[in-house]
Amino acid sequence: MRMAQCVPIASRWRTVIAAVSVAVLAITVWVSPPLRAQEAGALQEVVVTATKREQAIQDVGIAMDAFGGVQLEDLNIHNSVDVANVTPGVFVGGSIGGQTSLFTIRGVTQNDFTDSVESPVAVYVDEAYIAMAQGQNFGLFDLDRVEVAKGPQGTLFGRNATGGLVHYITRQPTKETDAYADASFARFSDKRIEAAISGPLGGIVSGRLAVMWNKSNPILSNILPAAQLQPTNPTAGGGQPEWNDDTAGFRSKLRFDLSDTQSLGATISYQRTKTSSAPYVSSATVPVYDQQGRLVDTINATSTETRQAILLNASGQDTGLAVPLGGGLGVLDGCFRGGGPPPPACTYRPVAGGDSFGFVQPKGLVTGADFAYSDINRFDNYLGQLSYNWKIADNVQLTVLSNYMKFKKFVAMDVDAAPESQSIYHARSDEKTFSDEVRLNGDWDKTKWVAGLYYLNIENSTVNGLLFPAASPFATDPLILGAPGPIDTPGFISLHTISSSVFGQVDWALADRWTLVTGARAVKERKRYSFFQGVYQNVDDRLINTKTLYVPLFPFTPFSSDNTLWAGKLQLEFRPGKDQLAYVGINRGSKAGGFNAQLADGSPRLPLNQIP
Repeated sequence: MRMAQCVPIASRWRTVIAAVSVAVLAITVWVSPPLRAQEAGALQEVVVTATKREQAIQDVGIAMDAFGGVQLEDLNIHNSVDVANVTPGVFVGGSIGGQTSLFTIRGVTQNDFTDSVESPVAVYVDEAYIAMAQGQNFGLFDLDRVEVAKGPQGTLFGRNATGGLVHYITRQPTKETDAYADASFARFSDKRIEAAISGPLGGIVSGRLAVMWNKSNPILSNILPAAQLQPTNPTAGGGQPEWNDDTAGFRSKLRFDLSDTQSLGATISYQRTKTSSAPYVSSATVPVYDQQGRLVDTINATSTETRQAILLNASGQDTGLAVPLGGGLGVLDGCFRGGGPPPPACTYRPVAGGDSFGFVQPKGLVTGADFAYSDINRFDNYLGQLSYNWKIADNVQLTVLSNYMKFKKFVAMDVDAAPESQSIYHARSDEKTFSDEVRLNGDWDKTKWVAGLYYLNIENSTVNGLLFPAASPFATDPLILGAPGPIDTPGFISLHTISSSVFGQVDWALADRWTLVTGARAVKERKRYSFFQGVYQNVDDRLINTKTLYVPLFPFTPFSSDNTLWAGKLQLEFRPGKDQLAYVGINRGSKAGGFNAQLADGSPRLPLNQIP
């Protein structure tokens, strides 16, 4: 700031004019610069496959970034979502205490944390689409490169790439023996080992085996005294440190060179992660209401704040008064701290700057949560894939790609992240996906084209909801019709999706240095969905319990949708120089949508027509 004040006014205006000029030029035309990565000590071009064929990145008319495997290692990127840290315009949004992480590209994202919902930013591994949102968060190892394409990519990629695409490409088997091993150690007893070996296995077969293991101790220490633990099951423990990692995985690849023009590939991989409950801390907040009793804001409580809620005057200014109870505002009250309903006259916090129960979160890498476990969450990812490539002619290539994926997940988190028994969130999901793609690539008389068929089958089963321990003030809420606490309120979700599409794209060479790109995809998609929600007896805070049903909250109801969708691309490209590409175009993406699965959080039940 001080340096900026010393700049002469004339110089400052020249800077502003230059910046505006550059901005106008950037809006008028996007020029793709050459991007190079350092591989094996030399600068080499990054070759990408964003157009379903290999191209140098500066020849691709897509706003994208690509990073080579060595470059990612140098940047210390070992998790899939860490790519956002080095990619402009790409961010990561989290939910349920950071246990679900989804990409955001140019503001397009998904904020529903139900695992049956797909993200509008598609994530692929070796051209295999990851449908489950939780499956997008995984450890990286033995990676060749990652490609991040911004904007709709639905013409060539078969699924939900309305916001963009993140594609991880792993290393392939080699015909010569190659191996490496890498180990690192860091603070909090963080240990990481990655190794791979590749080479010929005899005859027409070559293979590659890669493994990875990463483990670290918890970062957040728990300062909660054992006497304050309030689990439903006293033997269940709790109050443990959080924010650790225990991830291990392997990937095995075989390549069969059937002839000079045909090859067959097979991949099997598995990865599992075990972690603590959600590593986040509680922060005291204050709701703000207007004169009509509407919630208009939520702010962090200052160290001297004693009001449970702030009341604004007609001009929108803080009145300095606590919101009176009994006015239909539904304000949670600090007199809960011993459990049970609050007295009607209590409108102030038990401790200044604390939450409604009087808890003040200490500073530093600490937490004070009662429902906190170092080894409760688990994620398992399985993949099997077959690929077939046939060079039918010098200018025609056939590719067939089939893959099967399976994801299993269980997470639990303390909703309040404090030493109170308010509520606990659980989610258990199982998903199976199968996809098949058949495509042809061609290059005739300076005209490049690709055409193909795509099929996707997703079966998702999810159970998630809120658990209210016996000491929770919500355990006997009228929402659950007076059922005795402790209780679970799980929602049972079943979703079966079948999507079929036909696609194609042609790059027409109009004249020297000019190219017209046209593409389209037609999609037929069918979804079958069902939802049931009930109040169940809780027997263990660490589990989703579905044995003793007290009362149904949402009766078993089936829903369905059938959609015909389309995506398209029209683009004009101009190459003013060898390493320059200017283009203007329009892209259309499509996403079939999904279904709501409401938590039993006390809000009004959704009508049936708002479930789809």
